[in-house]
Amino acid sequence: MLRGPQSTIQGLNALAGGVMITTRDSSVAAWSGDARALWTDRYDRTFSAALGGPIVRDELGIRLSAERRADRGIIANLTRGGYDDAMQSLNLRGKLKWTPHVVPGLEAIASYNRVRREHGYPYEYSRTDRPNFYKDRVSTGDQPSRGNIPARSNGAGRSPPRRYARCSAAIRCWAWPSP
Repeated sequence: MLRGPQSTIQGLNALAGGVMITTRDSSVAAWSGDARALWTDRYDRTFSAALGGPIVRDELGIRLSAERRADRGIIANLTRGGYDDAMQSLNLRGKLKWTPHVVPGLEAIASYNRVRREHGYPYEYSRTDRPNFYKDRVSTGDQPSRGNIPARSNGAGRSPPRRYARCSAAIRCWAWPSP
């Protein structure tokens, strides 16, 4: 956690501070991989994997990762059927690390991240006038939540499914010591 103004390093929206999350860098020495599966009693399924290693030994490395999540949701809609907070997401990330031998001490890291999310508005309302409303969450709304209102419809008068997509890229370069 970085306290105080961080807008010079982290951008305009980090005026009051920032929380930095650093992912594992690419390795230029050895190949490695990770995998994870999450299966809950509330029908939330998450599968993720990462693989990385050297493209050019001791100079250029790559790391690729992917995560797929499918969550049925926990708020049953009695009017429309299904679940109001069901969500599917896909997160793809790629990272390159370059440490050229011709410039000792230089380390350049480039990363790219793409997130795609369908449905799953984070603020859903459920009825609290039922017994055991925390465990048995229901809603009776006749319209889906509007976390994202698309500008056009699919021709049948209905809007296409809500989709959120975000891409980001970053390049980080460390200065090398002078001789």
